[in-house]
Order: sequence, then C-alpha cells, then structure tokens
Amino acid sequence: MRGNDEGPTSSQGDEPSVLVVAGDAGDVERLTRALDSAGYRVDSASGAAEGVARLRRSGFDLVVWDATLPENKELARGRRLVLDNRPPVLFLITCDYLHTLLPELGGGREDYVTRPFRTTEILARAQVLLRGRRPEPCSGMPRYGTLVLDDVTRSARRGARPLDLTPAE
Repeated sequence: MRGNDEGPTSSQGDEPSVLVVAGDAGDVERLTRALDSAGYRVDSASGAAEGVARLRRSGFDLVVWDATLPENKELARGRRLVLDNRPPVLFLITCDYLHTLLPELGGGREDYVTRPFRTTEILARAQVLLRGRRPEPCSGMPRYGTLVLDDVTRSARRGARPLDLTPAE
C-alpha cells in the first residue's frame, strides 16, 4: 500500500501497519517488499517531513526510519518527535551515526539496524518491537508474525487470508 495519502490505521485488519521512511528508493522497495510478504500492511514516505505528516495523519504500529536522512536534524532541532501514541521506531543507521542515536534509544520502544541491513534482521527486530502492542491469540498453533500454521487441518493463513499451499509446502 505504498504512497497512500491516508495510510493504514491500527484498527484495519489483523496485520500490523508499518511506515517506512527512507530516502533511498531501493531501500524503500526492499523493505516494503519484505514487510509486505511477512504480512505487514506497509506505507512509505521518501523524506522526514513527509514521514512526520503521515505519522500525524494515521496510526501505525511501527515505523522504520532512516536516521541518516539529511532533514532529520532540521526537523528535530535536537528534540525527540512528540506524538500522541507514538509507535515504536526501528532506525536504519550507518555505524558513524550510532553516537548521535544512542541518546534516543531506551524503554524498549526504539531499536536500530546498521547498514548494510539484512531483511531477516529487520523482520526479527520489528517482531520484537511489536511484541506486547497487540494481544496474541493463544491457539497453540505455530506462528511467525501473522503467519499461522494449523497442523490439524493442514492449512496456513497470513492474518485472515488463507494461503493456498500443497500438503508438502
């Protein structure tokens, strides 16, 4: 759902909504594809100002934010972004930006991944940041994010959407 002006809200469907804010179109595409295939509803913004505008208009469960965007310093002016019900943030950084980010981390609502990043690490950290934000149903079925495997019926679903898989799959 890239580029949607309204953006997803937390109340839509079972899938968590994620906003990706990055300046590099390749990063945006790679992250959007990985998060979407993992069952997240994804929206994106190409800059910090656009990202803040989308955050103010829509509710997101998680934000993946490029901490190296040039306009971050002008936007923040040395202060944290204050929003009602601010979602957890996963920062994308390079090692030389880590010292500027460390004061922002804490409380389990922020984390970071250094570049070059692996999508598996992004997905794992997203899952950790989202833990506890939504009640998890206790069905006893194996789960990975929104993917649920039902051994009894030999079926799988991503959120509410059934997946058409062969028994071997």
